[in-house]
Amino acid sequence: MIFRAAYHYSTELLVSLVISGVLILISFIFVNNYRRVRRHENLAIFFLLVFATIPINAVVSYLFYRVFRIFEGFTGVIISIISMILAYAILLSAEELVFGIIARRIWKRQKDFFG
Repeated sequence: MIFRAAYHYSTELLVSLVISGVLILISFIFVNNYRRVRRHENLAIFFLLVFATIPINAVVSYLFYRVFRIFEGFTGVIISIISMILAYAILLSAEELVFGIIARRIWKRQKDFFG
C-alpha cells in the first residue's frame, strides 16, 4: 500500500515536471519571437513563468501538505495549510530567481525597469 502511494506521487511529480518544463520552453520561445517585449524580456519571463510553473509547484505543495498532515487535530490542519502555502511561495520565488538569471544571460541588453 505504501509503495503504491509513493509510486502514485512520483508519477504525478514526473508528469507535472514534464508539463512545467514544456511550458517553460514555450515561454522562452514566445518571448524570443514576440516583438512587443523587446528589451523587456526579463519582465515577460517573470510574468509568464508564474503560470508556467503552476503544475510542479502545486504537486510539490500538496506533497508538503500530506507530510504535515501527521499532526493531529485543528492545529495540524492549520500547520499543513500554512506549510503548503509557504512551500509554494518558496518554490515560486526560487524558480523566478533562477529563470530571471537565465533570461538575463540570454538577453543581455535590457531596459531599466525604473529608468
